[in-house]
Amino acid sequence: MSRAGEAVAEWRRLVDHDRYGPMTADDASFTKLTGLVKLRYAARRLGVTPNDLRGRIETGTIRGRKLGSIWYVSESEVDRYAQRRLSRSTSLPLARQ
Repeated sequence: MSRAGEAVAEWRRLVDHDRYGPMTADDASFTKLTGLVKLRYAARRLGVTPNDLRGRIETGTIRGRKLGSIWYVSESEVDRYAQRRLSRSTSLPLARQ
C-alpha cells in the first residue's frame, strides 16, 4: 500500500471509532486541523437531524458558521450543547407511577 493509502486507512480507523461516527478521510482531516465539524456529523452526535440542527443555528440555540455552501459547528460548541442537553434531561423531575 502506498504511503498516501496508509494515511487514508489510518484516518478511517480513527474516525470509525470517533464520537461523530464514520467520516470521510478528508472530513476527518479537516476536523482535526480546524476543530470544525460538518453539520451532519454534529447532528449525528447530538441525536438530531441536520435540518433540526440547522434550525437551532438559525435561532441562535447553537453557534455555527457557513463556509461556502457547507455549515460547520465547532467541536467545543457540540460538546457544550451536548452537555447542556444532558444536564437538562437529568434535572427533570421523575414522573410518579
